[in-house]
Amino acid sequence: EFLSAFYAVDLPEDGYLQASVVGKEILAQINILESRHQKDIFQPRINTLKNMAVNDTAQKYRNDLLAEVNRSSCKVCKTKVLESIRSFDQRYREVRIIAAMAEKDSVVSAAEDVLFSLYKQEECLALNLSAFEQEPPVWFNLVEEKHRQLKGQLDLLQVVLSASEDITANRPEDVTDFTGHISRLVNDLTSGYEDICRKVNDLCDCGGNQ
Repeated sequence: EFLSAFYAVDLPEDGYLQASVVGKEILAQINILESRHQKDIFQPRINTLKNMAVNDTAQKYRNDLLAEVNRSSCKVCKTKVLESIRSFDQRYREVRIIAAMAEKDSVVSAAEDVLFSLYKQEECLALNLSAFEQEPPVWFNLVEEKHRQLKGQLDLLQVVLSASEDITANRPEDVTDFTGHISRLVNDLTSGYEDICRKVNDLCDCGGNQ
């Protein structure tokens, strides 16, 4: 790159370049060279990035463009490319937020259905466990402790879901973390109740009320 060779030359100090006639001419020529390089090499790529749909392909193009301009000695090019990258990053963030919020709404809706089903199962389980309180079998304490833990998680899930409308889309990472928390709670609860029912079948048998 010609500009790399040009900047490799020891130029006078900035104060001299800006104050003297010769210095101003040097600066003008540098600006002409950089502007031409920016127009010919980087502006087409900036335009491409600007017109790309926001996706993983565009993100890779953005990263490659940044790496390329960082290897360049063209200061004007870097300024223009960094402006375009900041604009792309904002678009990318907005798309991620929209996707994260849509995923959150979907997960919350599904979790609300699971919550209703699990509360019915919880009611059945609590009723059947109470029948063993007077003469508890050897497994009773273990199952009762597990049941208490699950009931606490179930109530927590209800609280978390009730707060879902308060989750704002300031950062996509926060929305994703919230969605992941719901998914983990649902999975833990579902597997937990299934484990109890598998070990003691009669505990989850409530006929039409299950």
